Amino acid sequence: MKKLKIYRIEHCKTGLGIFYALYKYFESPSNLEYVFNHNCSFPNPEDDNIIINKDHKIWFYAYKTRSQINDWINNEELLLLLNKGFIILELTVVNYQQGSEQIAYTKNSIVKSKNITMEYTTPKQNDEDPLDKYILYVCLTVGIIAILLKMFNFI
Repeated sequence: MKKLKIYRIEHCKTGLGIFYALYKYFESPSNLEYVFNHNCSFPNPEDDNIIINKDHKIWFYAYKTRSQINDWINNEELLLLLNKGFIILELTVVNYQQGSEQIAYTKNSIVKSKNITMEYTTPKQNDEDPLDKYILYVCLTVGIIAILLKMFNFI
């Protein structure tokens, strides 16, 4: 089988992917619960034509492209995951199954692994700062409250 480059988000201490790690290790994921719930629309391996127990091996799952990570996980969610110890890996593998939305691979088929987490945490030009959005939200809220108070003669 030819080499394939894939992208995986996994917990750095356990090596588990997002769904299994969140389910198993974060009993009350609080702010990570949204990440878990809204990504549940991502197809499970069987629905994506991947044979879970193929060749009696343990299969792990990854995104097909970098852009697919951005399609499924927004920047705020990604920062939450990184703060909980997840990393982003660019892997080159030789033993894999290709679904329409994901790749299944075996750990022993990895021929190259590169931690690319820093590429996702480095600010890019033209990216909006979440703090700027928060400040704008607070200013608008305070402004609206002031207008309402003045309208009803409270100030």
